[in-house]
Amino acid sequence: MESGAGRTVFTLALPAVSPSESGVHPGATTEDAPAASGQGRRVLVVDDEPAVVELVTSVLDGHGWRVDVASGGRAGLGLLQQARYDLVLSDVHMPEIDGADFFRAAVAQRHELSERFLFITGDTANTEAWRFLQDTRVPVLEKAFTPQALLRAVEQVSA
Repeated sequence: MESGAGRTVFTLALPAVSPSESGVHPGATTEDAPAASGQGRRVLVVDDEPAVVELVTSVLDGHGWRVDVASGGRAGLGLLQQARYDLVLSDVHMPEIDGADFFRAAVAQRHELSERFLFITGDTANTEAWRFLQDTRVPVLEKAFTPQALLRAVEQVSA
């Protein structure tokens, strides 16, 4: 640690280890990460941010989930009519149909989904969105999140 007037610098040195040396398989993030096994289960990811979709898809696919992706609420509702999902991960703020309206319509189609929803959002400062999340009591994972946090949240909702 280096410290001076109005400035502190922390230096962190980590060893370079390949996945095969660490015992971590592709899609896993740490040896103590939650299992969140999706073996034989299907998840719908509804988000319009490609980086978020890529992260979520990679992590869940690496844990055995069969992942379908919709870039917005309208496309998500279409996929819900075509397949049965064990879990739905959705952004709150999306074009066309926002997360709140998507949730309401999804639950109207399949009531059991009300217990299998997880919102992923960076919009918790929005009063209206926060009120909706509190009223519905749907679990929320705030962006930016780590793969471990995603796995823990998925494990809680899908248990």
